[in-house]
Amino acid sequence: MRDTKHLIAPLLAAALLAACGGDDAPRLPPITLDGLAATGAAVAGKVVTIKCAAGDAATTTTDSRGAFRFELTAQGMPCMLEVDAGGSMGKLHGFTVNSGRVNITPLSSLVVARALRANPSTAFSNISAAALNSANDNI
Repeated sequence: MRDTKHLIAPLLAAALLAACGGDDAPRLPPITLDGLAATGAAVAGKVVTIKCAAGDAATTTTDSRGAFRFELTAQGMPCMLEVDAGGSMGKLHGFTVNSGRVNITPLSSLVVARALRANPSTAFSNISAAALNSANDNI
């Protein structure tokens, strides 16, 4: 009987640890972003790229009205977006700190430039979580 008591505790502990799944990675809430890329006219058929403080970059394409949607599961806020509008407008940028609506326009690009205190196109290519958080503080 004495030997059985000593086996029960380790077996119970092993069973409890196995039930945990062993995945220590933090779970980020899903992010859904809807937006519009426009310069006065729709920025249609263009690739929108999003980079967030946590997670990998993702892309989607605008529709004929310039609308786009991201459904992200592994990214953490804040996030910066970029679309190449082409022509004289070049690359436009947006910024968001939560799910919902985010537009990419010449005006949003000016706000992002002010928040980053840098050229958004240059900053976007190597954006870091620290830079995104700093921009969030400056908005």
